[in-house]
Amino acid sequence: MEIQEYNETDAALTILTEKYALVIYDVTTTAGMASARVARAEIKGYRTFLEKKRTELKAPALERSRLIDAEALRIKTELLLLEGPIDEQIKAEEARKEAEKAAKAEAERMRITNIVNKIEQINFVCDRAAAWTAEETARVVTNLTNLVVDAENYQEYLPNALDAQAEALKKLTDIYSEKLAQEAEAARIEAEHIAAEAQREAEHQERERLAQIEFDRLAGEREELRLQQEAFAAEQAESIRLRAESERAAQAVRDAEAAEVRRQQDEAAEIEREEARQATIAAEASRAEADKKAKAAEKARKLAEAKCKDATEAFQNILAICNDKGVEGQYRIDQIALIAEANI
Repeated sequence: MEIQEYNETDAALTILTEKYALVIYDVTTTAGMASARVARAEIKGYRTFLEKKRTELKAPALERSRLIDAEALRIKTELLLLEGPIDEQIKAEEARKEAEKAAKAEAERMRITNIVNKIEQINFVCDRAAAWTAEETARVVTNLTNLVVDAENYQEYLPNALDAQAEALKKLTDIYSEKLAQEAEAARIEAEHIAAEAQREAEHQERERLAQIEFDRLAGEREELRLQQEAFAAEQAESIRLRAESERAAQAVRDAEAAEVRRQQDEAAEIEREEARQATIAAEASRAEADKKAKAAEKARKLAEAKCKDATEAFQNILAICNDKGVEGQYRIDQIALIAEANI
């Protein structure tokens, strides 16, 4: 649309375009900078004139536009006063219907969620079976068998619920059989363990009984040996006593004979020599008897040492047999060792 008031400036634009378009000014020089400033001022003058003319032409239109907007606002306000209550009624009803629709949707969601949760509980019941005993598994199988799965409780999901119940019962039945087998095996192993413990205890008791018998036997032998040693010592003491008495008696005889010899010095020398010879023979016989008894004592001592050595070796064998005993067995061995040491 042509604006008549802009014709002068539009005509000048043609002239200005021809005059200044694509002109390059040497603004590095004074003359070039002055020419550029003159050109800019001329173009700016037309532009300023154009802006002033636009403002003058638009002022009446802007006032008209303001009046149009104000009147439209007034009428709009009146219309809104009429429209508002009706709009509120419509929106309230729409909100009620939307809320009712949402409530129905939530109720339907909750119904489906409840049914799905019950089916999931049936599906997941086997997940906890690993921690159950056979008795607990059987109780769950009974409860699941007695679970009422009908259209009233599961509605359109009834086939899914029946499938889940059947699958869970099958799995739990298999698990129950495995549990029974596992518990039976565990009971068998425990029974074998108890029997083995009883056998080990019986063997332990038998070893202790045999050790006690051997200890009693060795104690008897040591007592017998002690009695033999005491008897030998008494025999030795008696032998020494008798030998001393014999020596004293012989000495008394010798003294008497010497006195008699001195008293009868005048008797024949042959009788004196004979008596001296008899005395010498008697002394040699006494020494031979003493040597014989000393040899017998040495033989008895060696015999006693041999018996002690045999008893010690037997005692060491008992200690070796009893090395695997517990505290009670070790205490008994210590006591045996003390007794044996005291007797040996």
